[in-house]
Amino acid sequence: IGYQTQEVAVSNQSTINVTLKEDTQKLEEVVVVGYGTQKKVTVTGSVASVSGEELKASPTTNLTNGMVGRMPGVIGFQTADEPGGGGTTIRIRGTNSLGSNDPLVVIDGVPDRDGGMNRLNPTEIESISVLKDASAAIYGMRASNGVLLVTTRKGESGKTRIDYTGSFGFQNPSGLPDVLDAAQYAELVREADRNMGRGINTTFTEEDVARFRREGGTDWYDLAMKNLVPQTHHNVTASGSGKRTQYFLSFGYYGEDGIWKTGDLNYHRYNIRSNLSFDVTKDLKAELLIGAMSDEKNQPYKDTWEQFKAIWMLKPTETPYANNNESFPNDVMYGLNPLMITDADQSGYKRRINRTLNTTFTLTYKAPFLKGLSAKFLYAYDYKNYQQKEFQKQYTLYKYDREKDVYNSQIYSSPSSIYRKSWEGAQNQLQASLNYERLFAEKHNLKVLFLYEQ
Repeated sequence: IGYQTQEVAVSNQSTINVTLKEDTQKLEEVVVVGYGTQKKVTVTGSVASVSGEELKASPTTNLTNGMVGRMPGVIGFQTADEPGGGGTTIRIRGTNSLGSNDPLVVIDGVPDRDGGMNRLNPTEIESISVLKDASAAIYGMRASNGVLLVTTRKGESGKTRIDYTGSFGFQNPSGLPDVLDAAQYAELVREADRNMGRGINTTFTEEDVARFRREGGTDWYDLAMKNLVPQTHHNVTASGSGKRTQYFLSFGYYGEDGIWKTGDLNYHRYNIRSNLSFDVTKDLKAELLIGAMSDEKNQPYKDTWEQFKAIWMLKPTETPYANNNESFPNDVMYGLNPLMITDADQSGYKRRINRTLNTTFTLTYKAPFLKGLSAKFLYAYDYKNYQQKEFQKQYTLYKYDREKDVYNSQIYSSPSSIYRKSWEGAQNQLQASLNYERLFAEKHNLKVLFLYEQ
């Protein structure tokens, strides 16, 4: 760290001498730290950072998913990745306590913002810094598990520049356990019947096994799941400056479908950001940062884990339709027929909508009468709205009685029910600070911060 990367061709050399050269440009780079910035050369604590350009390289539902593996000391694990979920759990230098181990998240100088960082658009991010150990101490007890500092992009000097980035790709399910086909299952059942003393032909005969080999059985994976699932994202940004203003505007969309063939598992997210900076006077600067997000997740009433459980437990010798009549879905294993439980029109749905608004207004004054002295005022207002609706719909399955040639019906999830939840909240934050920073004799750096926050 702090030295230039060098590449030397080995060729026929048996001894290679490399002289390290200082990378002064990297040492002059500025990194975001608690309540301010510092040059890398003056940072004595443990700080790691990743740029927004690196995060944009991996389009994911959650910003945290793209962070893993990009910074030393930052680890993450993911337990699910269905559309609208699957946020990576971030740990800084592992697990530290028996309680919460989540790091403190600070976005544009404001800790614990509504909406957090999971749903931020990577194209809006300038950088993410990770403060560890003593570097995080300025945030007090809240920083016992480390701090994630997220800085959003500001306007760039020059004429207006409009950029578009987009992608369209596919995902496919992987790591799914292999299941038995109908013939394999029938053979094992015959063996189990024999071992239990019931007779080897009690459930299936040799003719049944031969028929399953010839005709096959039911592949419940193929019946319910897609092999390829599309995902797409589109972002338009505009950045530039005027005589006294700088601006950054952004609009982003992210969409992802689920693995069920019904198409009823999906996620859509919209992000809007407007970051404006104004030079009010030579010494006074104002900033107005506004970020808004709206996302919606739709899914069948049964959760994904329940649907997978049903697929894994269903017998390949059973059919999705009673007597193979598509007008009568088969009554299999407690009514968990994938044709019904993955279809929102048949068994109901769950819908969750999140809307957040983050606004930050700052005034920064550089005192002309004392070099290095500045004052800053910050006011932040956050609003969040959450809507949830769950509709459990009764549905009917059938068993075919061959002797009587009738279809016997069974109703599940009766009676139908609706659950609704609505929540909204707002929070305000105020910061006032005095900062003095001065370099003496080109060697001695002094920085003093007085801060009030509520």
